[in-house]
Order: sequence, then structure tokens, then C-alpha cells
Amino acid sequence: MLLFILSFQDWAYGQVTFTEYSIDENFSGVSTICPVDIDKDGLKDVVCGSETTSATSISIGVWWLRNNGDGTWSRHEIDGSFRNVMSLEIIDMNSDGLPDVLASGWTSNQIAYWKNGGGAIPSWTKVTVRANFTNAHDAHPYDLNHDALIDIVGLSAYQGKVVAWYQKPDGSFTEQVIDNGFTGARALAIADYNNDGNTDICAVSATKKELVVYYANNENPVVWTKEIIDQSLDGAHEVINYDADNDGDVDLLTSAYNSNQIDIWKNNGANPVVWTREPVGSHVGVNRALPADFDGDGDFDVVATGKFPTSKLSIWNNGGGTPGTFSETIINDQLSAFWALCVDDFDNDGDQDFISGASVSGVIRWWKNNLITGLNEEEGNSIERMNIFPNPAKRGTSLEITNGFAGDVVVQLINFSGDTVLWKKLAKDKKSIKIDLQETVLLPGMYCLLIQSGSAVQCKKIIVL
Repeated sequence: MLLFILSFQDWAYGQVTFTEYSIDENFSGVSTICPVDIDKDGLKDVVCGSETTSATSISIGVWWLRNNGDGTWSRHEIDGSFRNVMSLEIIDMNSDGLPDVLASGWTSNQIAYWKNGGGAIPSWTKVTVRANFTNAHDAHPYDLNHDALIDIVGLSAYQGKVVAWYQKPDGSFTEQVIDNGFTGARALAIADYNNDGNTDICAVSATKKELVVYYANNENPVVWTKEIIDQSLDGAHEVINYDADNDGDVDLLTSAYNSNQIDIWKNNGANPVVWTREPVGSHVGVNRALPADFDGDGDFDVVATGKFPTSKLSIWNNGGGTPGTFSETIINDQLSAFWALCVDDFDNDGDQDFISGASVSGVIRWWKNNLITGLNEEEGNSIERMNIFPNPAKRGTSLEITNGFAGDVVVQLINFSGDTVLWKKLAKDKKSIKIDLQETVLLPGMYCLLIQSGSAVQCKKIIVL
């Protein structure tokens, strides 16, 4: 494995520069990436999957790349036989405090997750949620029925199925088919889009060219009502929840590789929802686009990968306005088949970095954001800095907050409208505390996490997905 750091190759982007670092230069077929501190050593590692099926490849399946803390990474197998990994999610499926790994496999024809056995180098136990699920392309964890057990929603592109699996207390699952006619399904997102208190599901199909929402009612079992939002997204490959305009409603970001489109779909907050399409730009072969505020100006920019025919990794800077105006900066167009992409504060310095991979080149790299945020950038003992993990965070998870405060502390989560959506007073007798995001209803978007101890205050921006 070739491990090196690209020597301070800075990419200028407005007031922001990015420094490109290598994680792995020999990971053929990299298709999906998730950052997570698997071994609880305070360093963010990477879990990644490969679309490779070749028997000669050394990167088939699902792998943990351990951050050694010195610029090098060591590779550990989670499952080397799970072929054509299309999606990965990190979630504690069994509530034991350890991060498990959920994946979908295109030629494995499965939705499965791997239980983390704990320890410095964990053992992994596979749990097959659904076999014979031909061309599985996406799977997301979510507590759909609010019973404190993590359920799963997945897609089969060939069978055209959108399916929910409800977890039972014994760890088994009950299956509900939501749609069996959504052929070419590629991606899904989960949220309460019409603010009626029920959890809905959004999905896109590459071949149907559709963006749809399945609205749930509060019956048991749930009855789903399908609404087609758009039928022009040729090669639709990704849909992401976020609050594009900070109005408290869940908006969408879609990417479509045949029509080369990145689009925002704004939710007007009514019931029924009216969706307004706002183009970000034309990105050739785009298969993944993610929102993030890279320059700290309070609005969402977009980072995107394009696989074929032109491979490129770009940032689309949001210039503001209504609708927003976006300008593209190409970060890298020299590697072949960019696909895998995630956004995270990878180095815990208060700004948003991103990690990407090129499938044919077999390269995984991360781009450090050099923005000076004014938050937690002070020199001195690192124990005094506030670190938050995970960031971005998913609703229904817990935030782990580490800083140097001790004694009584007040923790506040404030949205960008200035409203306090979470307030807690805690007795803090150790470096880390956990805040459960299940205790409050959070919409996707940006928040300020503020911790006060006496007259001392620390704050940091977080993103909730």
C-alpha cells in the first residue's frame, strides 16, 4: 500500500484553500466512504467500500482504514467478500455504544450490517437483513416507528423495490414493501417533509428519471402515499436532505449523471408540500453532490463528484441571493472515475473538510479546509479545544463533546435563526460528555453548539443531516 502525503498542494477557492492529503493510493474500485472513529482513539478513521468484483483485487468488499495519527493508515478487513458495495452507513444498530456498518451490495444482492465486536482491532459479525435483493443500491438506518430500535430502508434497482425493515427487540426484522414498481432505484433519504409528525421517504430512479416522496400516515402498519415530484432527472443517482435556506423545512439536493444536473428542491413548508427547483449547475457525469458551508458565510456550498465521461471533483460556491447563484471551482480532474464522497470536520478544527475517491485510479484522499473560523483555533493545550463527534451528525444519534471544562456546564444548540432548540445543564466531571439528539426534534441544517462554564464560553458550528 502506497501511503504518502501530497506535499501541501493547496487549492485556492475564494477565501478558502484546501490542502490535499493521501489516505490510500491502492484501493481499486472505491465507491463509498464514511469517516468514523472506530477504535475510539480520538482520531477519525475511514470505512470504505469497493465496487470491484475482480478476484485479483485487494480491495473487494468493506474495509476499515485506521488513522495511525502520523499521516499513515493501516487497512483492516471488515468483509472481503461483499461485492459491489453501493452504499455505507455508520450506525449503532444494537445500542451497545459501538459503531456498526450498514451496506448494500449490487452483485452481493444483499442488505447487511456488521456488528462491531469492540477492542483496538474489532472483530465483525455479519447480519444479513435481506438476501436475494437483486442490485441493492442504497440502505439507510432510521427509527421509523419511534420505538428506540433502528430500522432500515433499502432499494433494489432491478426489482424496483423500496422496502422498510422494522427491527424487533430480538434483532430480527419485519419487512414492509413500500413500492415494488420503482425500477432503476438508486438512492433514498428519510425525513418528515410535510411536518405532520410522520417519517416520510424520498427516492430517485436513474431509469425512470424520477424524484418521488412516499408520505407516511400514522396508522399501524403505515400506509404510504407516493407523490412524483419530477420526471426529468435522467440518471438520477443521489438525493440528500438539508435545509438549503435555513427556514426550518427539509429541502433536497439531487444529482443526475446522464442529464449532468445538480439541483436544489426547496420545500415551502406547507402540507401538501410545494417543491421549487433551483439549479446549482451542470456537472458532467455527476453521481454525488453534498452540501456544506466551506467558507463559513452561513449558506451552503456544494461539493460534487463526476465519474464518466469526464472525471472531476468540484466545489460549487454559493454566492447568495434567491435563488442562489453558484460558481464552480475544479479541485481535481486528473484522477479517473471520481465517485465516493463525504463531508466531515475530519481534523476537528471547526471547519468542513471533504474526502473523496476515484474508482478507476483506486485513490482515496482528503482535502483539509484551511479556513480560519475564529472558533477553537487557539494555540495551546489541545485539551482546552472543543471537539465534537460526529460532525456532520445524523438525527437520532448522540454527539460526543470533548473540551477542558469541568463542573456545571450549560449546553445549547442554536439554529441559524437564533432559536435555542436544545438546552441542558449538566455536571461535567470528565473531558467528554454525550448529548442525545433523539431528545429533541431537529431538522437537517446548520446549528451552533455552545457550551458555557461560568464566564467561559466555547462554540462550534455543527451540521445535522
